[in-house]
Amino acid sequence: MSNQGWCLLRRPTGYFQEGDIVLSDLPMPQPAPGQLRIRTVYLSIDPAYRVWANDIILYFPKLEIGETLRGSIIGVVEESYHPDFTPGDIVTGVLRIQKYLLSDGTDIMKVPPDLSLRSYFALYGHIGTTAYFGLEIVHPKAGETLVVSSAAGGVGSLAGQMAKIYGCRVVGIAGADDRCRWIVDELGFDAAINYRTQDVDQRLRETCPDGIDVYFDNVGGAILDSVCLQLNIGARIALCGMLTNYNSDQPVAVYNLLELILKRASAHGFLVTDYLPRYLEAFTQIKAWEAANKIKYRLTVLDGIEQLPQALEGIFASRYLGKVVLQIAPEP
Repeated sequence: MSNQGWCLLRRPTGYFQEGDIVLSDLPMPQPAPGQLRIRTVYLSIDPAYRVWANDIILYFPKLEIGETLRGSIIGVVEESYHPDFTPGDIVTGVLRIQKYLLSDGTDIMKVPPDLSLRSYFALYGHIGTTAYFGLEIVHPKAGETLVVSSAAGGVGSLAGQMAKIYGCRVVGIAGADDRCRWIVDELGFDAAINYRTQDVDQRLRETCPDGIDVYFDNVGGAILDSVCLQLNIGARIALCGMLTNYNSDQPVAVYNLLELILKRASAHGFLVTDYLPRYLEAFTQIKAWEAANKIKYRLTVLDGIEQLPQALEGIFASRYLGKVVLQIAPEP
């Protein structure tokens, strides 16, 4: 048995570059009383990892140079001196990006036994719950027009489908023609906009002729600006992510926030971790939608912990459809 993990060597400037992080040999964790050792099976690949590498305090303690990166993992308990966990339990949480981990039990939860590990991060976990509770904040109603950015990603693709279930007309914004085709032809979105090749302002006017009632925002920046210009009176915005800021040395300005006043609109930021006590509620509803064939997903699985840099580069380059995970070890 040997342990490895990705460590932060220097603060990134822009996208992660070679030399910013390094795969290092680490000591094998030895659990003490009240602790358990976890073998990582899957690692979720998320844009937030780039933000967590910055020299700022967010909703987690700041990563220091030399520390192991954080990530959302699924793992199996190998050794436990904790009364609530036994060897063989499947658990998930935001832990360190390494093959073997220590936990005191406060930062993990058990994965419901009726959920597939392969689909957990693609449909459930923090991805499905982010879409579910983000929409709850903005209360989409049947007949309303909802726009979602990063619509071919893990969260955006689910949020758009859930909005369709609620009876909305859904327009997705994505960064490639194949991504636009996927969300319309397979996921059932009503229209799609390629922000890389099309005029977003013009296409929003064409695809949302009655204006925008709800916006599920994953990117911020210029696209948020464009959406603000098309808002209806009483529109609601769920601020889920600010992807355009993650790799920028300077904050990306948003100029049209006056529209929130003029349209009596609201913008509500949220963190899905605040909803942790209600995860099982979301899982139950999502499972019912899946069983009724009302919701679909696409999962890309890359093999090996050493693939982390390539996986992060790929999600920022819009290379993958849906959710991306690394498989670190075989499923138990």
